[in-house]
Amino acid sequence: GSKPQDTDWPSIASVIGDAMPPRNNNLPPAVVLPERLIHRTGRIIPGQFGGQMGHRRDAWFIEASPFNAKSYGAYPDYEFHFVRGREKNPNLKFEAPNLSLPEGLSKERLADRSILRTLLDDQRKQLEDVASVSAFDKEREAAISLLTEPTVQKAFDVHSVDDETQLRYGK
Repeated sequence: GSKPQDTDWPSIASVIGDAMPPRNNNLPPAVVLPERLIHRTGRIIPGQFGGQMGHRRDAWFIEASPFNAKSYGAYPDYEFHFVRGREKNPNLKFEAPNLSLPEGLSKERLADRSILRTLLDDQRKQLEDVASVSAFDKEREAAISLLTEPTVQKAFDVHSVDDETQLRYGK
């Protein structure tokens, strides 16, 4: 196809990332450098993403080099023009992405948001636990009722019915 689809086969980075054991450092299991593969026409080339495995298996793309529609290749060391071959452009630089907070969001405010989210997640979990215990309690009460309720016991007492009924159902 001409653009990435959810039905595409997953990339090798997605497959390997899925096979890796989970880590507790919040980093994705697979990272792709220096860029997504983009055709010189500007369309994103399929086969680089999670595809059939889902977007949660997409690798983390670190866009560390600018897109240049006039050439192919990872910058800054390798550029390739589809007619002229290998080229070098001293103006292109490989740069790590700027990982910074948006303007107006301090580290303290971000930490407060994180604490609030943790509190809300904890409350949600407690509510889910109470709901599941409540559902279990209702099921347990119904089971006990079946065992102890005189009308239920009478309904299952085949010996207390008359002989004609017992013969009809097999004595």
